[in-house]
This record gives sequence, C-alpha cells and structure tokens, in this order.
Amino acid sequence: MSWLTFAFDQPIYLLLLAIVPLIWWMSRDSLAQMGRVRRALALGLRSLVAVLLVLALADVQLVQITDRIATYFLLDQSASIAAEQRAAALDYVRAALGHRRESAGDLAGVVVFGSEAQIESPLYAGQALQQGIESRVDSERTNLASALRLASATFPDGVGKRVVVVSDGNENIGSALHEAQSLARAGVGIDVAPLPFQAQADVLVEKVTAPAAARAGVPFDVMVVLNNVTPEHEPGISVAGRLRVVRKTGDEEQIVAEQAIVVPPGKQVLSFRQELARTAFYRYEARFVADDPRHDRITQNNQATAFTHLQGQGRVLFIVNAEAPHEYDHLVERLRATDIDVTVQTTDTLFTQLSELQPYDSVVLANVPQTSGQTADALTQFSPEQVDLLVKNVEQLGAGLVMLGGPDSFGAGGWANTKLEAAMPVDFQVKNAQVQAVGALMLVIDRSGSMQGEKLEMSKAAAKAAVQMLGPMDQIGVITFDSAATEDIKLGRVGENRQRINGRIGRIVSGGGTDMEPAMRRGYEVLRRSQASIKHMIVLTDGQTNGSGFAQMAANMQKQGITTTSVAVGTDAAKGLLQDIANKG
Repeated sequence: MSWLTFAFDQPIYLLLLAIVPLIWWMSRDSLAQMGRVRRALALGLRSLVAVLLVLALADVQLVQITDRIATYFLLDQSASIAAEQRAAALDYVRAALGHRRESAGDLAGVVVFGSEAQIESPLYAGQALQQGIESRVDSERTNLASALRLASATFPDGVGKRVVVVSDGNENIGSALHEAQSLARAGVGIDVAPLPFQAQADVLVEKVTAPAAARAGVPFDVMVVLNNVTPEHEPGISVAGRLRVVRKTGDEEQIVAEQAIVVPPGKQVLSFRQELARTAFYRYEARFVADDPRHDRITQNNQATAFTHLQGQGRVLFIVNAEAPHEYDHLVERLRATDIDVTVQTTDTLFTQLSELQPYDSVVLANVPQTSGQTADALTQFSPEQVDLLVKNVEQLGAGLVMLGGPDSFGAGGWANTKLEAAMPVDFQVKNAQVQAVGALMLVIDRSGSMQGEKLEMSKAAAKAAVQMLGPMDQIGVITFDSAATEDIKLGRVGENRQRINGRIGRIVSGGGTDMEPAMRRGYEVLRRSQASIKHMIVLTDGQTNGSGFAQMAANMQKQGITTTSVAVGTDAAKGLLQDIANKG
C-alpha cells in the first residue's frame, strides 16, 4: 500500500511562520478603518502570502510513501564458490523468496555474476528460480561491482530498493565498495549473506621446462613442475590423479608419459628423458587430472606448455615466380648440395600463417614481384597480411630474409613503400634529386552515373594503390570524366605529396553522362609533353560510353611510346571494348 505526506528539505525555515501573528498585530491600526469582512479578507491574504513564501523557502514536497519493496539477490558464480556452496546459496535465495509479502506487491529478482553480470530473473511478483540458474557467466573473475551497477540500473520507480549480496567477497575486478557507496546515496539498502570461503587443496601444473633448442640424437630432459597449494591454517592433503604429457609437432601428437601419481603438499618435479631425430618445432604439453575433483579446486591451471626447436641442417623457404618456376633451379641445386634443406614455393601457393614460416631459418624471395600474372585468372599477389608475416618472421622470430634482385624485384616489383622495404637494409627507390623521373602515370577514371556507388569506390581504391607503388621521382596525373573531362590532378612529381594526392582522389564523386574520348585524348596530350622515360595510361571504367575509335587511339599512343592498360570495373563492364584498348595499347 502507499500514502501521501509532506516533507521539507529545509525545515529550519518553518520558524519564519512566527511572523504571521506579527503581521496581524502590525495591521491592527492600518486596517482599523475597514469593515470587519474586508479587514479579515486582507489579513487572510497577507498571511497566506507569508505562509507560501515560508513553505517555498523550506522546499516543501509532496511525498508518496510505499511499503512495497523490490529486492535483487546478487548470486556469486565465480570459481572461488564451490559447487555445494552454490547449491546452498540457491536454496537460501529460494527460502528468502518464500517470505516475500505477495499481498503487499513486493518484487524480487536475481542477478548472477562472475567476470560480468547478467539478470537471471527480472523483478517479478511471482516465484523465481524454479529451474535453477540458467545464465552462463565467465567464472574466471569476480566482478561484484558490475552486479551492483546492473541491479541499480534496473530498479523501477515508486518502490523501496534493496540488494542482497550472496558472495564470498573475493572480488578481483572493479570496486564493489565504490558502487555500494553510490547505491547507498541513492537510497538503496544493501544486505550481505556471506558465503564462507572454503579453502581447498589445489594442484596446478606450474610449468613445463624444455631446452629452447636441441640437437638431433642428443638426449635432453623435459621437466614438469606440479604444485599442491595447501591453504594456510589447513592440514596438508595429498592429491591423487593422473599426469599426461604429450609431444606435438604440426598435426602429429605422441604420448610421452601417462601415469598415476600422488602429489604431496608443496612442489614436485617430474623428469622425462627425450631424444628427437627429425628437425622441427616441438610443443610439450602436460595436464593433471585429480581423481577426486574436490581436491583440485581450480581446474583451469592444470595445464602448461613448453617449446623446443630441434636444429639440424639449415632449412630455407625458396619462393619463385609462378610464371617462371624453374628460373632458379640451378641455385636451388647448389644450396642442396651444401646440405641445406630447400623447400621451393611458387607465388600461387604462398604461406598463409606464421606457423608455416617458423620451420625455416630463412626465406628467399627470388626475383618475385608483389603482384604477378598476365590475366585475371592467373593473377597472384602477396597480400598485406602475408607481407606482415614475412616482416614478423624476421623482426620477432629472428629468421633471415633474402631478396634476389632482378627485373621483377625491389622497386620494380612493386615492393616500394611497403612494410617489407622498411624491414630490408636497403631502399627500393632512387632518391637522388638529380635523377629525372623514371615514369609518368596518367589515371583516367570514369565517374559517370553508371559508376555510382561501389564501382567508383573500387576505382578510387585502385588509384590510391597505384600511387603507393610510385617512387618519389615518378609523375602522377588524374583525369576524371562523365560527359566532359576534368583534370583533377595535373601531371607532376609524386615527391612527398602522396597523402595530398590520395586525399584528392578520395574526393572524386559521380556525375552524369559518359564520354571517354575527351579524357583519353587529354591524357595522351599531357603524357606526350612529359619528359619521363616511361609513359603509361590506366583507364578505369565500365566501358559504357558514347563515341568510338578508342582502340585506334590506344594504338596511336603506343606508337608514341605511351602504353595503355584498361581496367574493367563491375560485372556489367563492356569487356570487349576494354580488351581491344588493352590489346592495341
């Protein structure tokens, strides 16, 4: 039930009501000439104004008082709470819910928490927890603060608010005290039903030790350190169980030892003699399982791992261009003749994970470009992720990296301005200011209405990637077209302007009709006047254009030393037209 009453935030001002009799006394002479009714009315109005002013100063409020109570039970589900304690806590909450005043409309709900908090049962006037705890929370941590915060945020208005904490209080995330102070300031009552911390034995596999490097045929020891942690002020308990040690390499797994042991209180070291023959990375993994789970409180710490690299003859990953797979066969044979284990990999079957590089002492890039292939079906390239793996293999794992020069390597192979260049001891570009630009690139980009959306975004991304491949002495220009041609970026040296150039490319927007002829002709005229030794035009379009004679224009440009590449954008592109341009250009 609920009822209304008055309350004052500043009750001290109520003392000012004493001025009301003073008003009556001071008005007795000034109002004496009035009639009795008028005098009473004037005195009443003056008194009312004075009373209202005093009530305003006292900050009078109309308060609704209710005896309905909304209670959240916060149930600790972390690993420090044993299974029997959780069951007892659940029985306690069910019993408490049974004493709820249904006639008064009391509400009750349950929040469970571990590393995070979840509402198991929202505030409800009926019986909760009929089926037990169904929510699943991470039990690795105890975050009581999150449970208090969640309960506070979901209380309804117009009821008394209360939380009951059912926990051992062993928090290791957040500050429950800080949250409790915030709840107390908000008028939320807090009760605690402590769960006694039942210290139990706990066996952990503290570590597995193995030599970081070993030699073929040379014995070594793998040692497993077990620690039976006995709580303070508790008698020691010897824990019986099984220890399993396995050795893994690649997809292979072999059991090193599997035996029943008894772990007394304190540390125990077990040693296993090993001797390996095959060069590889090996992982030793030890796991302990107690016969009686009650004697091993935390099972998450029952496993540990160590690594060993069996060194033998040197291993080299030799990467060659898929278009010329036998170009370096003689070098590979000479390396193998010196007892080096060489694995040849072509650019169309590249590695995808760092673990695939770990078995090798060095990686050789034998005159391979970043991107290769003459047709779309045969196109292969090193992805940014694969370049990152090569760099990490050198910088973090200490492997070697050799790049063999050639017409498809270093800067000419598209490796300039990549992370691989930063990892190498040499630059891939000529930075002497006295050297003339080695190349001039004109990008002709279709921005007509048919290119709107994804097609234009793909073209802009391709243009930015092309800019990244140019050296600082190269020249770049951009012409866009719809029904007319626009020279967005005049042909000029790249220098230190990559960011500005890419910014202007990113601001290209779609327009109206389509006429590619003025754009190609304008690009041809600009390139013809350039002093660069290599001149190239790339046309990015869907080919849906007015006009004709584009292939002949590309042939005329080719006679002037200007080559042309066409890029068909979108599945609806006029591939025949663009293929003719590429063939003639």
